[in-house]
Amino acid sequence: MRWIKLAAFLLHGKHACVDGRDDHGVVGTPGGSAGEFVLALTAWERTVGLTLDDAQVQALLAAYVDTFGRFYLHTDTGATAAFFTSMRQDPRLATTVPRLERAEDWRRYLSAPPEALREALLEHFIQPGAVGCGHVKRMLTLPDVYGVRSELVRAMLCAFHRLRWTGAPGLDYVVLGGGHDEAGVVIVKTAEEPWPLGGVPLVSPAVGSRQVFVYHPQVAAWLRDQVVRWLVGTRDLLPVVPSSTAALRAEFDALAARGLDATLAALAAGLPRFVATFDRSGHLHVEA
Repeated sequence: MRWIKLAAFLLHGKHACVDGRDDHGVVGTPGGSAGEFVLALTAWERTVGLTLDDAQVQALLAAYVDTFGRFYLHTDTGATAAFFTSMRQDPRLATTVPRLERAEDWRRYLSAPPEALREALLEHFIQPGAVGCGHVKRMLTLPDVYGVRSELVRAMLCAFHRLRWTGAPGLDYVVLGGGHDEAGVVIVKTAEEPWPLGGVPLVSPAVGSRQVFVYHPQVAAWLRDQVVRWLVGTRDLLPVVPSSTAALRAEFDALAARGLDATLAALAAGLPRFVATFDRSGHLHVEA
C-alpha cells in the first residue's frame, strides 16, 4: 500500500473495482467509477420518476469525465476471448476486421477501430459474456437484484466505448489477467474521516499469488457526496433537477449498499472479512 492525498487521488488515482486481480494500488468500490456512475443515474431516475435515454447518458458521461478527470472500467482476459469469438462469428466483421497476432496491436486497433465498424463492434462489447467486471455484468444480467435498469447499464457501456473511440482523455479500459482466487475481503478505513488534504491508503488487491477483494467505504461515501453535487449542478443536461439533494443521496446510498451486498454474496461467499484501519503514524489495526 501507499498513501496519497485525497485531492491528488481525484486527479491521478484509480477509482477501481473491488476485484482482487489488480496489482496496482487502488481505491476499491464495486464496479469502480463505472458502477458508481450507473448508481448515481439510477438514483436520479428513481428520485424524479423519469428515465434517461442513450444520448443523455453519453452526454452525462462526457460531463462526468470532464469534471472528475478519470473514469475506470475493467474487463478481463476471459471476457476478451468471448468478445473475439462472438465478433468473428459476425458476417459483418469476420472478413473486415484484421487478424492481428500481438496483444498490443489488438489494443491499438480496438482503441480506435474504423468508424464504419464501430457500431457492429459495440454490439459485441456489450454482450454479457464480453463484460469482464463481475459487478457490472451482474447489474446488466440481474437488474432486479441491484435495483437498476439493464438498459441504463448498457447505455453506460455504449457511451464509454463511443467516447473512448473519439479519443476522449481520462477513460481507463483495463484488462485484468488470470482468474479469481481471492482469499478474503479487506475493508479499508482510516482513523480520520476523508478530507481533500488528508491521506488515503491505496491498497493493491493482488500481491504475488495472493488476492483479496478491497473496499474503501469512507472514500466511497465522500466521493458520492461529490457525484451528487455534480449531478445536481448539471442542469443543462438533465430534464429535471431533484428538489431534494438529501433524497437523491439517500437513494444513492441505498443502491450502493444493496449492490455491495449482492456482489459480495455472489463473488465472496464464505470468505473471511477484515476491517483494516490505517493511521498516519504508520499503525495498522486489523479486526475480523
